[in-house]
Amino acid sequence: MDKNLINYEYDYYDGENFINFIITNQKENSIELAITDSGRISVKDLDIFEDWNGFYFEYRNAYEKIYLENFETIGEF
Repeated sequence: MDKNLINYEYDYYDGENFINFIITNQKENSIELAITDSGRISVKDLDIFEDWNGFYFEYRNAYEKIYLENFETIGEF
């Protein structure tokens, strides 16, 4: 993964709620995310995987694939 994705975000709808992901740090095979889910904010370090659709990480117990190509920049601070 060549692109720097720090300060990119994505709003994911799980069928009941929107979950907001913000990439706060990026490593070679993992990313650190600030996650807002059902009013709770957490920071998680998740592994990055790749399949024929692109790079993704797995979220929750159902291992939902969240693709990094869906993230958009939130601008400069």
